[in-house]
Amino acid sequence: MNGYSNNGSSISDIKDNVEWTNSRYFTASETGKIFLQVAIVNTAIETRRTGTFGIVYNTGSQKPMGTLNTAAAVPLTIDEWQDGEITSSDKEIWYSINGSAGSYYIWWDDLSQGVSDSTIDVIVTAYISSEYNENSIFSNEDSAWKPSRTIKLNSTGVAYIRVAPKYHGQTGTFKITYASSNARPWLTPIKTIMLTEDKWTDSLMRKDTRNGEVWYSFNAVNGSTYNVWLNDYAEGNGTGTSNAEFAAFDGNGTALFPVTENAWNSPQSFSSTSNGKIYIMAITSESNYLGYFAVSYSKSSTRPAFTAIELTQGKWSNGNVQPDSRQWFKFTATSESHVLHVICESMNGLYFYLYDKDFKFDGIGRGTNTGGYSLNNYFTIGDVYYLAVLSDYQNGTFKLAFNTSGTAPAQ
Repeated sequence: MNGYSNNGSSISDIKDNVEWTNSRYFTASETGKIFLQVAIVNTAIETRRTGTFGIVYNTGSQKPMGTLNTAAAVPLTIDEWQDGEITSSDKEIWYSINGSAGSYYIWWDDLSQGVSDSTIDVIVTAYISSEYNENSIFSNEDSAWKPSRTIKLNSTGVAYIRVAPKYHGQTGTFKITYASSNARPWLTPIKTIMLTEDKWTDSLMRKDTRNGEVWYSFNAVNGSTYNVWLNDYAEGNGTGTSNAEFAAFDGNGTALFPVTENAWNSPQSFSSTSNGKIYIMAITSESNYLGYFAVSYSKSSTRPAFTAIELTQGKWSNGNVQPDSRQWFKFTATSESHVLHVICESMNGLYFYLYDKDFKFDGIGRGTNTGGYSLNNYFTIGDVYYLAVLSDYQNGTFKLAFNTSGTAPAQ
């Protein structure tokens, strides 16, 4: 914004970016009109945008009322999640919190954080309304899942919350809630990995894994006791590459066991009090997140055995790998050297990790359709070896075979 007096001279105190929090002010040198020029901040063609804005002035030091679009604000109910949707016509959504003096905590679930099927990234701003003005509590925050955002009312009153798309012009759904304690109200996870009883399920925690959490679920029967195990880097059979912790919840969000990192030698156990889904949340204690771990459950107190698809020398075996997971194969060495052959089918390529019979890491390679890959030259004849096959952000089918020749077996 630029300001000009009636004679066209520039007003030095009205120039450049004019902010919401800090107003621009000046002392008039004469009676007459003041002209204000408003333009986009970046004039590069590729960054130009169109849209609406508001402007106001007065002779006082406080913003005039009426600067917030609160007339249609939707009252939030404490401890309940509210569905919201930003559309081409509703470019921002307003909410209100009515409360007495004290602190309130707010969370939202959007495309990049949370556990539901929200479809848009949002930014959120909160205001306290008073008789004279609206003061921003926080502005354009894009995350409030872990941790929450805090709104503090000094007296009984109203706080207003504005939700807008993080990226201009986007539309989609989100969820929002608040509470008087810093304990997030339960929101049922939508995207979970279904566990199979007595089977291990591998997962990869990445830097960009949503919330730094991986969610699993399985169907429980009323009155049954379940045991849950965790196989990670700290405790396990050697296949885990990341330290992890986990906790379990019923369908109402009641914790069945607290966050724990030890569940290999002794499982975490609970009894189901109803029929329905059980949810398991796994998190990592690693600062860079990257790594594999595995989860399994059973009604039996005996830990499920680790299983792998057995390869037969000179024969092709089918594989199917999912993103953020591994598929395990095993073979018995018949020679001191072996060659692995790969047909990637629907995939561009895949990676494989080799482990010995004690799950000691023995090597890594990348397989493509171009030829065989020599595993190593020091196999112990008669020993069992394991292959963990994974993809790079892909899912799809492939075929594996091994022999002692650079020539692939016939299909």
